[in-house]
Amino acid sequence: MDYETGSATSPADLVTKLATFAAGDGWTVNTPTSGRVFLKGSAVVGVNGAASTVDLRGALSYDSDSAWNAQPNNAGVTTICNVGAGPFTAYHFFSVTEEGKHALHVVVEISAGIFRHISFGELIKYGQYTGGVYVDCTNWNGSVLYQNNPDSFQHQVICDANGTAQANGHVWVDYDSKTNNWQRVFDAGNTDPSRCSGSFRSGGMGQMFWNRGYLRWNLRNVPSPLTYFANRASGLKSFIGRIPHMRAVGMANLAPGEVISIGGDSWMVFPVTQRTDTWGSSNSSIPSSGHYGYGYRLP
Repeated sequence: MDYETGSATSPADLVTKLATFAAGDGWTVNTPTSGRVFLKGSAVVGVNGAASTVDLRGALSYDSDSAWNAQPNNAGVTTICNVGAGPFTAYHFFSVTEEGKHALHVVVEISAGIFRHISFGELIKYGQYTGGVYVDCTNWNGSVLYQNNPDSFQHQVICDANGTAQANGHVWVDYDSKTNNWQRVFDAGNTDPSRCSGSFRSGGMGQMFWNRGYLRWNLRNVPSPLTYFANRASGLKSFIGRIPHMRAVGMANLAPGEVISIGGDSWMVFPVTQRTDTWGSSNSSIPSSGHYGYGYRLP
């Protein structure tokens, strides 16, 4: 497990620095015909720094003669993190291993107090199946109609995405006779067997428990696992797995970058995009993810 913070001038510079960081913690980072491909364990993830985005796509194997988004048995969709052109105030890189599964988490402070998140790697599986690689990120809609609404279906967030064009977080999970099967992540209300669901935000599978990340009666902040669920042909859902060393947290009484202790572990917390105490306007210049946040375990 490793951690690094610094600054970056552009999406391409951010990806270059992530590649150096990841290689130092045991990831193989290859340079195919374009972009980069990150490999560790069963994870094969193409990453590219574009003009104003970081783009990611999972695959099942590596081919040096193919681009980052054209690797063998790739997901067929690209998840897009709209970080902007830069320069960025700060980045935070986390390379984690939990129960033998590996993941990379990236937090980008694109301007003071405003964040984006990227995460990819291997899930801690719930059950036995082939697969378990995930690729996900945040993509916040900057329209004045939506940017102040933390639950808008126009935003993509890690482990819960609704029906936007950017909602291309994806998970490799073979089940019900499917093979080499990549499924896009949607909200809990989606029942399409070619989709899967997440647990985050009010539309996620964990909404009744999590309730924006803290229990309103005893004011305890209870970090929740970020779990994906497969939509079955029966209309029911099955647990796929959870993201290693990353949790959903409530930011009501926490500041961006604050470190909290849970048991013997330390977690660094950040808002999904920007922490505010009021939100919900349909005509606002202020992006807000309310009290929604993510926690990352520190080494």
